[in-house]
This record gives sequence, structure tokens and C-alpha cells, in this order.
Amino acid sequence: MVNARLERHKKKIENGELPISTGVYYTDPCIVEQLGTVGYDMMWIDQEHTGFTLEIIRSHIQAAAAADIFSMVRVVDLNPATVKPILEMAPDGVIFPMINTVEAAQQAIASCLYPPKGIRGFGPVRAHRFGAVPMDEYIRDAEKCLWRILQIEHVEGVKNLDKILEVPGIDSIVVGPNDLSASLGVLGQYRHPAVMEQMDKIAEICNKHKVPFGVALGYDEANISDWIRRGASWFAVGADMGYLDMGARQTLEQTRALLNAKKG
Repeated sequence: MVNARLERHKKKIENGELPISTGVYYTDPCIVEQLGTVGYDMMWIDQEHTGFTLEIIRSHIQAAAAADIFSMVRVVDLNPATVKPILEMAPDGVIFPMINTVEAAQQAIASCLYPPKGIRGFGPVRAHRFGAVPMDEYIRDAEKCLWRILQIEHVEGVKNLDKILEVPGIDSIVVGPNDLSASLGVLGQYRHPAVMEQMDKIAEICNKHKVPFGVALGYDEANISDWIRRGASWFAVGADMGYLDMGARQTLEQTRALLNAKKG
């Protein structure tokens, strides 16, 4: 069994192509499919800040597959009972938020792996194509079909990152600038010297361990340039609700300007 989207994604990173992710916070899976047609490489399906039900998450994963776009779900917490049903839906990746300790990293990775490497309970559904994939083939390849991503977004996580990256099974790190800046008492100040120092440390440690790392941020030329300089492998920029707001405001402003000009 091969996850073609994941293999393509890893190849892009190996080739230095810098894949771009976008996020979904609304429930309609058509949004995921539409964003896939725009040309994004990855879809960030956020359970942590949306309270998405399992049915909504599954619909978004299926829509991403229909658009042939890499899907990843940020789960709510590290509870294996929370993570397990999402893994059975076969996302291409899973993001574990707020990883601050080696123990948290070990629990996150263990929840993705079957014994003896981990603690994942066995009950694949969509993950083995509803039974179409032979069981022995699925068991052999399941570990290779999921990208396991840990989010570093607190000064404690940065302090422990060198040890965290010694945990086997970590495929990528993603930086959360908002919570990282909050942990330093300067929420939203991404270019504050203390925040910049911590972000430089994250990059230095990830590069030392040769672990690809991404960053979740909006479009900002200076910030993106900084992360390219640091060696980031992928970028998460923007989300559906922001695009709706931006497009709606632009259309309204342009229409008002045109109507006012015609009246004059």
C-alpha cells in the first residue's frame, strides 16, 4: 500500500519546492475541494480551534482526496481515544498541538503506531480502503502512509526540542508563532527580539536533526523571508474565513467606488 499524495509531498520537500498549505475552519467540504483546485499543496483541517465533529473531519479528508491535495488534521489533544478515530479516516498527516516535553512527543507518536512500536488500537476503516487493501499489506505499510507532525508553540517546547527530536517516528515539526509569542508575554509580536530568538533556535535544532519543519503564519513578506532563511520546508498561510473576508471586502469596496464614480 502506497500513499501517493504523501510520497509526492515528501519528494517536493526533498527537492526544495516549499509546499504551501492553507486552512479550513468552515464545515462545507466543497471549500476544501475548491481550495484544492486553486493549487495549494496541503490542506490544514483544524479540529483544535473549531470543534469539528468526526463527520465533518471525514468529509474534509474525502474532499481533499477528491482534489488530490495532501490533508492533515490538527487534533484537539494527545488522548489516544481522540486521535484513533481520526487516524481511521486516513488523513495524509496528523498535527499534535502544544508539544512541550519528550513525554508528550512519545505519547503523540505512540498513538499513531500499532504495537509493539505504539499503542494504536486496531480497527482500520477508510485507512485500509474499507477492506480493499489486504490486511497483511495494510499492517506492513500503515506506518509509512501517515506524516506525524508535532507543533512547537511554547518556550518550554523550544527548551526541550533537542531531546524531543530524538523520539523515533517524528516526520516534521510545525511552528506556532501566536502561542509561542504568547508564552513569552508578547502575543502577536512575531518580530519581537525574544520571539525571533526562539524561532531561530527551533530552526537551528531542526536543521541539526535534519527534521523538516514548517510554520503556520499569514502572508507577510518579511516573516516568510525569515523562514526561508532559516531553512523551513513548508508554509501554512491563510484560511477559508480570511479569504471570504478579503474577497467580500474587496468586491464591496470596488463596487461602491464604481457606483459613486458613475453617480458623480
